[in-house]
Amino acid sequence: MNAPISRPAQPPARITPVARAAFTLVEVLVTMVIAGFLIAGVVSAYVQHRHSLQAQRLLLDIHGNLRAASLIISRDLALTGYGLRIPDSQLAQWINWAGVLDQNPRIIPAANGSELTLAAASRRAATLSLPVAGGSSTITVAAGTGPEFNTSNRRLIYIGRSELARVTAISGDTLTVSSHPTRNEPLRYNHLNGAPVELVQVISYWVDASTGLPVLRRFDHGRPGGLWFASVIATGIEFFEAQRDGNLVTVTLRGRAQRIDHRWTDPDFGDGFRRLTTRTQVFLRNREEP
Repeated sequence: MNAPISRPAQPPARITPVARAAFTLVEVLVTMVIAGFLIAGVVSAYVQHRHSLQAQRLLLDIHGNLRAASLIISRDLALTGYGLRIPDSQLAQWINWAGVLDQNPRIIPAANGSELTLAAASRRAATLSLPVAGGSSTITVAAGTGPEFNTSNRRLIYIGRSELARVTAISGDTLTVSSHPTRNEPLRYNHLNGAPVELVQVISYWVDASTGLPVLRRFDHGRPGGLWFASVIATGIEFFEAQRDGNLVTVTLRGRAQRIDHRWTDPDFGDGFRRLTTRTQVFLRNREEP
């Protein structure tokens, strides 16, 4: 037999070491600096965006308050003189429970602009439950509505959208009335059953800054309790001015934010309150002389 042929032994495989990637200290520092700039930029953009949103919220709040105040004042001004087709010289004879009303509307200077007082038959308080003939001195209103009137600050009424009268006595839902401001005279016109009986209201507006945050107040002089019960119709209103030119009244309102914006300074007032100003013009459509 032939002997097996021996093969020389294979040398063991050589393992080539693989080079490992590594960052140098300089590379690490540069990366950290770049990352720091990126993070700072993102944070700065976030802070700026947040501040912008806060400023927009403040301005939206101011705008909402100005809009609410402007709508209410404009509504009352548009009704000024309705039911009072009398010269200004006779106002004091018919209306003497709200100070001196020598013109309608009455605008006088105040600490924060103007104080505005106006009169109009702006509230439908009752209706006639029986027809009324000219020459009558009494009217009967719908059941339960007699207490809506009195003989002091809720005595002036506009009957059937045609006749001004004052209440001189009340018995339940029966009112004794006069068509003259100072003496007793009967009604001059006929009025149908169901005709409206509208109450003449005297309303005043002014800015009250006595509580820190300025507010615009509205007071109905026919309400009991005096000026302590004046309604707040808008907060943050620090200036209210009314200017009349003939039958056109321009109302200027300036509102301010309820809190300070510490990243902003008002160039006119030198504080951190943001402000907005609006102007509205209202035509006094009921103020023509009779």
